Amino acid sequence: MGEVLPLTPPDAAFWRTRSMARNMVMTERLSVDTYAALVTRCRKCAESGACDVWLAEASQPREIPSYCRNAHVFQALKAAQKKEI
Repeated sequence: MGEVLPLTPPDAAFWRTRSMARNMVMTERLSVDTYAALVTRCRKCAESGACDVWLAEASQPREIPSYCRNAHVFQALKAAQKKEI
């Protein structure tokens, strides 16, 4: 079985997830269920400190770090958003 890590606080994961989505310039609204899944995955991440530093340094949209547990979702949403333009 894998390493068991403590969950980060839900409010911190919520704001971290929201900031990642804003960084990707997400204009599409996410469903409540999708957003909840994103926040839950964020809460399980062991890289929250690195993520906070990355977000603090993000002055313009850029690629989500590879360690982000939600990177695949944000990248798919970004790709779908580009197709709509």
